[in-house]
Amino acid sequence: MARQEGFVNVDGVRIYYESSGSGHPIILIHGFALDLRMWDDQFDHFSKWYRVIRYDVRGYGKSDLPQGETYSRSDDLKSLMKHVNISTSHILGLSMGGTIATDFALDYPKMVSSLILADAAIGGYQLEELGRSLESVYEVAIESGVDGGKELFSNLDLFKPASKKPDLAHKLMKMLNDYSGWHFINDDSYSQLDPPTIDRLNEITAPTLVILGEFDSTEFHEIGNLLIEGIPNARKIVLPSVGHISNMESPESFNEIVLEFLEGL
Repeated sequence: MARQEGFVNVDGVRIYYESSGSGHPIILIHGFALDLRMWDDQFDHFSKWYRVIRYDVRGYGKSDLPQGETYSRSDDLKSLMKHVNISTSHILGLSMGGTIATDFALDYPKMVSSLILADAAIGGYQLEELGRSLESVYEVAIESGVDGGKELFSNLDLFKPASKKPDLAHKLMKMLNDYSGWHFINDDSYSQLDPPTIDRLNEITAPTLVILGEFDSTEFHEIGNLLIEGIPNARKIVLPSVGHISNMESPESFNEIVLEFLEGL
């Protein structure tokens, strides 16, 4: 299947996506303040064996900003899958993308073939240390403008392992410079599950792989342990010598781990 790109319209909001390859689908969901380009090292590689779809979450990349009304990030993903004629897919999400992936697995379990959660956040878990850092980012963005917020955000401990690699640091800064900064100065009105995902992990039925960067924060390692303890069919792999952006920091090892997991299903 040739590479495709386009938009799906969800109640007047455009969600941008790209698709490549053929076979059983894999959907890639990016992290906060980034966009679908963070999957460059996976998109073409995985498409040798699978149909790979990556998209910009509402409010990021080329997708439209939230319009003020409450919306469901799970329903955005469901609409995308319907648009590209997919009924079930492997779902791979990193950080914020992991939150969306686990919520989706609870909202639409029959549409999830497997979950791959890389350095994932999950609904209902309060990231206290990161939360304090983000509050400082938001304060700077509101008082001094989004560029100041972006500069502070790029210097968070979360990105320090990646920042030591010049090519990777350049890619991250390119995405961050292109990011609107909207979430730094606005409340995102997406709906959250009630009870939250963290209290419903035992309901996730999809085979699940949890990937953690060795040097990611204690909080994300704690989330990883909660995921494998709570999801009935889950296992964990720690990727050595990398931090929070594990797929970009060590793409060859990351890709090998993911493909071995998928082949073993």
